[in-house]
Amino acid sequence: MAIENSLTILSDEGISELYNIPKIDQNDRAHFFQIEPEDTPYLDEQADVYNKINYILQVGYFRAARNFYSFSFKDVREDVWFIINTHYPDTKFPKKDTARNRHYQSQRCILDIHGYKRYDASSAIIFDQQVKKLSKRDLNPKFIFDELLGFCEQHKIVRPKYSTLQSLVSTAIHQEEKRLGDELYELMDKQTREEVDTLLESKDAIDNLNLIKKDPKSFKHKEMRLELKKHGMVFGIYSQSKTIITELGISRQNIQYYADLCDFYSPSVLKRLTYKKARMYMICFIWQRFIKINDHLVTYFEHKARAFEDMAKSDASVKVFEAKIGIGKDRKLASKMLKIVHDKMVEDQDIRSDCYKIISEKDFDDFTDKLAKPEIDDKKFEWEYYTREFATIKTNLRPVFDVLSFNCSQNTRLSEAIVFLREYLASKDKQDQEIDNVPMSFVPSIHLKYLTYKKMVKVKPDAKRRVNIKFVDMKRYEVMLYRSISHAINSGSIFVPESVNYRHLEDELISIEIWKKDKHKILAELSDCLDLTPIAELLSQKEEELERLYKIVNQRIKSGENKEIKIDEKTLKWTLPYRRIEDKANNPFYEDIETTSIAKVMDYAAKYTSYFDSFTHVLTKGSKSKTQPEHLKGYLLSQGASIGNKRMAESSDVSLENLNSVEGKFVRVDSLVHAGNEIINKIVQLPIFNYYNLSDYGIHASLDGQKVETKYQTILSRYSTKYFGYGRGVVSYSLIANHIPVNTKIIGANEHESHHVLDIVYYNSSNLNITAVSGDMHSVNRVNFALMNLFGYDFMPRFTKINTKAEKNLVGFKDLDSYEKDFIKPSKQVDKQLIIDEWDNILRILASIAKKETSQSTIIRKLSSYTSKNSTLKALIEFDKIIMSTYMLRYIDDIELRRRVHRALNRGEAFHQLRSAILQISGKKMLGQTDKAFEISNQCNKILACTMIYYNTSILSELLERAEAEGNHELCRLIKRYSPVAWQHINMLGNFTFRPEDNVINIQEVINNMLRNKESTKALQAI
Repeated sequence: MAIENSLTILSDEGISELYNIPKIDQNDRAHFFQIEPEDTPYLDEQADVYNKINYILQVGYFRAARNFYSFSFKDVREDVWFIINTHYPDTKFPKKDTARNRHYQSQRCILDIHGYKRYDASSAIIFDQQVKKLSKRDLNPKFIFDELLGFCEQHKIVRPKYSTLQSLVSTAIHQEEKRLGDELYELMDKQTREEVDTLLESKDAIDNLNLIKKDPKSFKHKEMRLELKKHGMVFGIYSQSKTIITELGISRQNIQYYADLCDFYSPSVLKRLTYKKARMYMICFIWQRFIKINDHLVTYFEHKARAFEDMAKSDASVKVFEAKIGIGKDRKLASKMLKIVHDKMVEDQDIRSDCYKIISEKDFDDFTDKLAKPEIDDKKFEWEYYTREFATIKTNLRPVFDVLSFNCSQNTRLSEAIVFLREYLASKDKQDQEIDNVPMSFVPSIHLKYLTYKKMVKVKPDAKRRVNIKFVDMKRYEVMLYRSISHAINSGSIFVPESVNYRHLEDELISIEIWKKDKHKILAELSDCLDLTPIAELLSQKEEELERLYKIVNQRIKSGENKEIKIDEKTLKWTLPYRRIEDKANNPFYEDIETTSIAKVMDYAAKYTSYFDSFTHVLTKGSKSKTQPEHLKGYLLSQGASIGNKRMAESSDVSLENLNSVEGKFVRVDSLVHAGNEIINKIVQLPIFNYYNLSDYGIHASLDGQKVETKYQTILSRYSTKYFGYGRGVVSYSLIANHIPVNTKIIGANEHESHHVLDIVYYNSSNLNITAVSGDMHSVNRVNFALMNLFGYDFMPRFTKINTKAEKNLVGFKDLDSYEKDFIKPSKQVDKQLIIDEWDNILRILASIAKKETSQSTIIRKLSSYTSKNSTLKALIEFDKIIMSTYMLRYIDDIELRRRVHRALNRGEAFHQLRSAILQISGKKMLGQTDKAFEISNQCNKILACTMIYYNTSILSELLERAEAEGNHELCRLIKRYSPVAWQHINMLGNFTFRPEDNVINIQEVINNMLRNKESTKALQAI
């Protein structure tokens, strides 16, 4: 069946960029249009010089874009003149074009030389097989299209026409969707079909689906009751979906794809879809949603259990304090009574009665016992608190415990207790149990006496006989188990398989069966992003480098070359003074630039980067609608500056309906990321950009989190008195490279930033290739040095109190005695054999992260925070120490390295100032009532920042070119130091006009206006 090409994959500009003749600038022409030895035989055969020029043009374009083009000499006049002037200087410009047969003859020769072939019938078969495989991995048309282009390059096939690739992708998606729909119908039993259909068609369908889609706002009990309700609503469908999804062989990406579509469609629209489509969307959505609900429930359980534990300890502290005060009072009373006893004026027969006046006779025994053994046992008070508050604890934790499924394979003691408690709670008999019948091995000995008590019971059949038997207080036992489960989840000794954040690390990795079978194939595919040097050779290299550094660093200290290090008699101390070179935000230079509106800056960036084309309709097939630029601009500013659609509609020429229509249809996280990349990729091409590099080894980026208060509370948005006072907020974690926010993501204020370091760098999808990354101490954990190194990045954090950290963390390969005379020396010896023994398992972890089939931050969080360590984790931590030691020694010895690190972090701080200025419009509170909405607001903010940086960089680039043309080297030097992070000349307030205007910003006019003012010119030269 023919599939019509209604599938939108590339914008018109994207098609033009891929299939139009490449524009080669003056600097690159010498490279692309040079005559190589393999070209000479064909050129020597050509009698006509114009055929030679045609060949050189075609081979140059092929080298640049791996494609062939039809053109006339007039179309590529500048390239023709370059070839004439370089290779055939006495030749005139050709009056007519090369004959068609000669043109194609040149192409055949080029194909033979470079080992390429054209797309033909045999290629079509291979492509058809490949596109089917790709559609099973990801149904996103752009992903399949890009992978096919990569496939062309890999197999040396000239890319086919856009319409051919478009048809291939469209057909593959249609066939995969049909396969899934047909197989789904066969796999779903009647009961599951009815449950899904009921969820869609029942009287309460809209309310139920909206409830399932909604995230909890907080950890309040009311919110968790709703989560439990949702859990019950979808549990039956989820149980069946596990088998169905496995049988379908549907990838995680495609589950996400269908789940997103289900989330996009309103319940009323879902009901109008065909049963096959609606059921497919629902199965994937419920599978994903159930796992997320479980995540929420586990987080809630852990949070509440920890909160009750903290409250119990706090209450116990108060009781201990009160007890100590009480003991002081009792001692005074006892002192009074002893004085009565000692007073000779008091008759012996009156002593007792006088003492009873101080302490009554009935309370006297208790008083003396308490005085002899004062009760200041904090654990006793904790358990008294649990007993008093048991009803509240049970209400909050027991319902969650009942529905969660725990994997306790690494903690059999807890496993036995969980099974026992479930059976006990399900039984009708809720009496305290004899200790011999209760699994108690998980209970720490320090708590055991508070959970048990002795009681006299009758012994059957002799009812008169009574014995003292130890019983377990089942209320306290239940609390103890909940506490232990919470600790075990945190330490990584028990797991919740049907979740994301709390499942076993093993579940995140490539399965051991696949790894054993396809290890070499998997690693070969990842060779471009992983260091796969054999471990013995790699360790040898690391040892040579580390030991060399120990010698150099200590020699420079002894000789006095390292003047920053000061040594006293007992402790080695050093300071790190340096002349601070800052890239200041809002440089005074920008004060002389005419103020313009943020809307015009967005228009300017759109004209030269076409970032608006990134916002395609969520339905890649069948959708004819296209968003208007003014609607997009209004929405980006509305969310990026946290103004809100309603307020934006009131203060702009875009209606609320227009702004709301953009959301969901055109603006998604992936489209926002793509739009940001379009701007970033154009900034990279501007003349001044390369001068922002901090080093000769590549782009040195920085990482940092910015605390942002939120208007609404969600699970991700937490209260934090330290950062938000009485408010709540999140962290916008960003990667800043050469002033540009290359990547950004929202994380919880309670999350450790170090878990996201590799994630945010590795998921950089722009054209910027990051070489080195710096962060503050929040970016350091037990594995980041190792992982960043093995993925090809230099991790270069800024250390504080470096002497203390070096003393504790430096390692060496030799015996520690051999470093005895050194000032800077290791405290531990590297366990090389452990690393070698576990290297295969470490490679499996690396490959799992590199394949992006799971959240890297989740794997790293588990690797860096689990308290229970296996051999593999120990080996990875050991390798991490080697890389960290190498960097620490360089950091101590190299002042220029420290300056680069500080300067990179300063740039990150400057960007945060810009982001704050944008958010200042609305009072600095980020909008959004869901985690996804926070991320959309965050990405919109990034795009606004990128448009402003692009505008500023364009101004600086134009100025630099003028200064270079005039030979003003001092001015060139100054311009290269100006930061493009500035906003004082951009108006972000007032009424906004987004409708298209003819007068888009002209950079030349902006600069001319600035330079017309003589005082401005003097100021520019004086800065």
